[in-house]
Amino acid sequence: HMRDFYDDAIRDFDQYVEDTYAFLEEKDLLDNTLVIITSDHSRNPNVGLPIPLLLDFPGDERIGIIRENTQRIDLAPTILDFIGADIPEWMEGRSLFRLNNEKRLLFAYGPSSLEYQDDVGFSVSELRPPFFTLNNFYAINCDRIYQVTFNEEAFKSREIPDLESACAQSDRLTLAEVGRAMVSNLEERGYDTSSLDWLLNVTNKLQRTFSRSTATLENDVLY
Repeated sequence: HMRDFYDDAIRDFDQYVEDTYAFLEEKDLLDNTLVIITSDHSRNPNVGLPIPLLLDFPGDERIGIIRENTQRIDLAPTILDFIGADIPEWMEGRSLFRLNNEKRLLFAYGPSSLEYQDDVGFSVSELRPPFFTLNNFYAINCDRIYQVTFNEEAFKSREIPDLESACAQSDRLTLAEVGRAMVSNLEERGYDTSSLDWLLNVTNKLQRTFSRSTATLENDVLY
C-alpha cells in the first residue's frame, strides 16, 4: 500500500537525521556544521505543495522562521552569505537572510507526460518544438500559482491553501505582469517565445475584464 510506503520512508528519513546528528556529536563537529534538512515531492510532484526546509546553523547563530515563499535554489546563496563569500550574479536564488518580506515570483517547470521504460527509468514523451520536454510552466506569486500548458495553449491559476506567506490583493502581481514575466523567463533561457502571443493576449484580456468588473474571484469561482 502507498500509505505504508510513505510511513516507512518517513521513519527511514527520521533515522537518517538522528544518525547524522549522532555522528556529528561523536566527532565534535556539530558546533561547526551547518545542517540542512529538506526533501522533494517524491513520487507525486506537485508545485503547489510545500516541501520541508530546516537549516540548523552552528551555535544557533541564526534562529527564526521565514514565511516568504522560498525555493531550493535559495540554499546556495544562503550558504555563501552565511560564510561571508560573494554571491555570483548568475545565481537566480536569493539569500534567505535578505528576502525582506519580498513577494517575488518563483518559477517551476514540468514535462507533458512521463513514461516508464524498463532498464531506463522515466522518459519524457510528447516532445514538441519549440519547448520540447517543457510543457507545464508554473509561476508562484504570494498565495497563487499560475500554470501555462503549452500543448493546449491554456493558462489557469489557483489559490495555494493554508499558505503562511499569503499577501493582500494589492501586493499580488497582476495577471498581465505574471504573463509578461513568464515569457521573459523563457526568453532568458533561450527559448523561442514567438508562439506565445496567445499567453500575453489571454492575460491582458483577463486583466482588463477584472479591472472593469465589480465581480470578485475567490478560489477560482467568479462572483
